[in-house]
Amino acid sequence: MVIYSSFFWIFEQPQYDLGEYVYGKKTIVLDLDETLIHSCSKEPAHYDHLINFRDNGQSYRMYIQKRPGVDTFLKELSKMFEICIFTASTKEYADPIIDKLSISIPHSHRFYRNHCTIKSGMYIKDLSRFNRPISSILLIDNSPVSVKFQPENGIICKTWTGGRNDRELTSRLLPTLFWVFIIINWKALVVICSCQSLDMDVNHLIIAWICRIMS
Repeated sequence: MVIYSSFFWIFEQPQYDLGEYVYGKKTIVLDLDETLIHSCSKEPAHYDHLINFRDNGQSYRMYIQKRPGVDTFLKELSKMFEICIFTASTKEYADPIIDKLSISIPHSHRFYRNHCTIKSGMYIKDLSRFNRPISSILLIDNSPVSVKFQPENGIICKTWTGGRNDRELTSRLLPTLFWVFIIINWKALVVICSCQSLDMDVNHLIIAWICRIMS
């Protein structure tokens, strides 16, 4: 459902309705490719799902690899947050993959390439279009371009292309998002986590954040 604000500038920008807002509940928007999964057209040594779909009149077959820990990551996040998927891929490609995730994502919480804002050939995910307070919404993506409009509302994760020893979701992001869940003013934590080395231990990030707000 598309809703519009009475302000003129929002008439130019359709707003995406996630339903009734639960006061205080935060919304996590997750990218799909190279964040939660990796897909390829040639059969790899290991894959979790095989999908067939049609897009633009063409038939495709894709092999889907799940990022290590993605099932646990999604299940734990769903206990704490409202979850959306926002991909720069097409609906025809993305929906069969989203349907196979470990948690159910309603169609009202799925967003695709056509929902992105295209600027200079880049697909940008504008969080201000959601009918949620911008202070309560956070995007996790492997591409800095995606958060170009609201960089303070994004955490950039490592790009994943199939490595089996990856622990980004469970060892870095999940502990960080637990703190986002319990902290009211979480943006300082997000800034620290985004600016520090991706290999830095999350506990050190938390300590640094606590020291910052207490100084």
